[in-house]
Amino acid sequence: MQTRPRLLPVVLATATFFPVLFVVRRLIDRFVHLPGPGHLGRNLAGEVVLLLITVAIVTWTGWWRQTGLLGPWRQRWWTVLLLVWLALMLLIGLPVLLQQSSARPLFPLLPVLALAAMIGFCEETLTRGVILYGLSRHGPLIAGLISAAIFGLLHSFNYFEGVPVSFVVSQVTTAALLGLLFAGLRVRMLVLWPMIVAHAAVDVPGLLGGYPLDVPAMSPIAIVVSIWELMPFGMLGLGLLLWEHLNGRNPLLDR
Repeated sequence: MQTRPRLLPVVLATATFFPVLFVVRRLIDRFVHLPGPGHLGRNLAGEVVLLLITVAIVTWTGWWRQTGLLGPWRQRWWTVLLLVWLALMLLIGLPVLLQQSSARPLFPLLPVLALAAMIGFCEETLTRGVILYGLSRHGPLIAGLISAAIFGLLHSFNYFEGVPVSFVVSQVTTAALLGLLFAGLRVRMLVLWPMIVAHAAVDVPGLLGGYPLDVPAMSPIAIVVSIWELMPFGMLGLGLLLWEHLNGRNPLLDR
């Protein structure tokens, strides 16, 4: 079983995010009529397919420890930074959720929690797990930058879900910054589960509010503010990656 970094799993993980998931959702829309407001049932079905593919990739590569799904949890104090980011994002998202709930009922909680859990697991396992480790032979800095860029670009496909261009621009940029933070924390802590849980938790308010339905366009000022809110966290993540690079360390390989 091949357990060293290689590029084929990176290609497969990226293809899973972009064309595979996109095609699966289009096929579900065309041939399967699932119950649930705002295509909630369709999104759940799409994530189940993505979950199966994600587990298949990790099983095929044997990268259970390398992706951080198994193995040690090092330097646990970095979880504090993750909790600070999560608390800030939830506080920012709460007023929007309350405003949306006054206009229409929220989506059912249990299906939304299931969807958020699958999104968090699949996206983190593929980006901060498979892709980050697969590129780690080029060093943590390069691997972190590329995985963050891929994570940002995958959000551009939300345009085809009817999300306004201005919102997509904000999503792509902030997701890339978040990718830097998560990559830096992953290199430090090795374990992936704190990022999976945080990712799932931060998605819950938006999914409860019906995302991607009725997403408002963003003004240029709102885009700048949303990016500015994530900029310090992204730079901290970049700093962690740069620190390992400058000191000639590669924790993802030195296991």
